[in-house]
Amino acid sequence: MKKWMKMILPAALAVTIATAALPAQEAQASIISSSGWEYYNLNGYADEGDSESGIYKENEATGEVVKLTGEWTTGDIYVAGDWVYYTVMASHDYIGGEGMVPSYMMRIKQDGTGKEQISQEEINTMAVEGDWIVYSAYEATDKHEGNKLMRMKTDGTEVSPFTEDSAVLLVNKDGWIYYINAADEHLYRVKIDGTGKTRLADEYSNILYGTLQIEDDLLLYTGSQDQESGNNASYVIRLDGSGKIKISDEESFLESVDGEWIYYYDMDPELYNFFYTKIKRDGTGKTRLEELAPVDPSTDHAAPAFTDVSGHWAENAIAWAKDWEISSGYPDGTFRPDSNVSEEEFLKMFLAAFGVEDELGDQAVRWSDAYYEFAADRNYPVLGGTSTDAKSRFVTRQSVAEIMAKADGADVLGDRAVQYLLDMGYSEGKNGATVEGYAGQDTLTRAEAIQFIRNAMENGLEI
Repeated sequence: MKKWMKMILPAALAVTIATAALPAQEAQASIISSSGWEYYNLNGYADEGDSESGIYKENEATGEVVKLTGEWTTGDIYVAGDWVYYTVMASHDYIGGEGMVPSYMMRIKQDGTGKEQISQEEINTMAVEGDWIVYSAYEATDKHEGNKLMRMKTDGTEVSPFTEDSAVLLVNKDGWIYYINAADEHLYRVKIDGTGKTRLADEYSNILYGTLQIEDDLLLYTGSQDQESGNNASYVIRLDGSGKIKISDEESFLESVDGEWIYYYDMDPELYNFFYTKIKRDGTGKTRLEELAPVDPSTDHAAPAFTDVSGHWAENAIAWAKDWEISSGYPDGTFRPDSNVSEEEFLKMFLAAFGVEDELGDQAVRWSDAYYEFAADRNYPVLGGTSTDAKSRFVTRQSVAEIMAKADGADVLGDRAVQYLLDMGYSEGKNGATVEGYAGQDTLTRAEAIQFIRNAMENGLEI
């Protein structure tokens, strides 16, 4: 069992072991030890009720595993008193502004009884600290004016504003709440009683898709010097804001801290993959510890299986994508097939599958810039070419149809692009092989992206 990791990962990673304002996407969000038991949550593919999703506890002495609830959770879990606290996705048929989806706060006793919804209020994320829950109140329309930080007792009483700030990403430790303030996009911390508010960093952080993670006495966050650049480097600081070091020019997340060494996963922008890396607390001695093993694409399903795709409808396509190094999944061994995909993620997977890396220009500011330059040169109808926010926004199935159709030489948009994909065999639709059954306004999942790409390659699409 891995040690407890408390984090929120960016959407560019398809987001995250613990995600903010997104549908449940993580395979394993957190592990907490309490009274001889380890509590953890898993999210796996649900099929007719046969699902690994839920909250579990494992006896640290005997290895006995008990499933407390089978719900698909949307973030970290917390153990306080006799209760386990968690969030589940609210029942909504839409995605709000910036791809945000609300959750409900839940709790269940450590013996699996007494499950209840703590509040009817929809939230983005929460943190349980002592007798209090601090949470980001869900507002679908405006990420800056909505999403106010609120506070309530762990039994759902004494609800009140926590600060005047709006935030989506938040984590906590030792009586402090850490968050990205929507007003100025900087990292802050404040005590659980609402006092001691302090800005910890000068960098600008994406309030929806940035990274916040606490490990031991350190906090990792992503940020950029220029508010508009979208170049999110990774920084580590002590919990009081001192000792800042830059550990990567790309997105990263912590694995553990051992004395003077920090161990983490660092993204290689060329391979779009993560490598196990270490660095000293003073920023020296950065060393890559683990190289990716080469894979022979001629061997069917040669790559190791992901831990969360067994029984999934796209299991074979995902194994194919791993073998062909189109997508390698996440450092924790998961693929997260039902996570949504941003436009830049899809564009990278799509172009990488057709081997166009040698035609790409030099990387500019953001990791996806070269892919967008390639797309712009060929007039692909991508939205992120002129908007940084659009790059990281979830892509719709219709937009993917338009991109793939143009890549295949067809100048068609909207329903005509959807019909083109159906006619060419690049898609069989979501609810049927019709324009309506294609469900063009739905957001694309990682599994669907891989299946589209495989269908296109097997049916003769050429770039």
